[in-house]
Amino acid sequence: MWLLGSSGCSPTLDWRELRGPINGVRVSLPCRPAVMKREPRIAGRALPMAVHVCETAGTTWAVGWVHPIEGADASQVQAALLLAAASNLGMADVPRQTEWQPRSGRAQAKGLRIELQGRLPDGTPVRSLVGAIALQAGVVQLTAIGRAPDPDAVAVFFESLRLQD
Repeated sequence: MWLLGSSGCSPTLDWRELRGPINGVRVSLPCRPAVMKREPRIAGRALPMAVHVCETAGTTWAVGWVHPIEGADASQVQAALLLAAASNLGMADVPRQTEWQPRSGRAQAKGLRIELQGRLPDGTPVRSLVGAIALQAGVVQLTAIGRAPDPDAVAVFFESLRLQD
């Protein structure tokens, strides 16, 4: 269960901290999230995923968490989640990935980020920034998607992820 805590506010962005089901994982969202359940298909199987999502300033913000599945390590789940994000915008492949190192006490925790340009199913053009980090206990995915997500807010969002031992 994610716990909410307030960590600052502005007229549009009301940052609040979430503490995730993986021990020591914290991240901030710029609005009050609702919890949704998804089941992305990974290695041919539906995988339960809890997603905390909110919308503000023309951008949808989401933090998802999923356990690895038997027969697949967390890095395989990480890659599958990034491919699913690209596929959701009509892309056949994941574009160039960049390494993303969250602030962490866990040296082995390395994430990947992608930037996507595509269209929603209704044809709306969007830009999406997606990051996924593979941990032994699961994968955490951060997503910001909208017509033009604010670069400063996106930076705060991604930099807010904390992994503590």
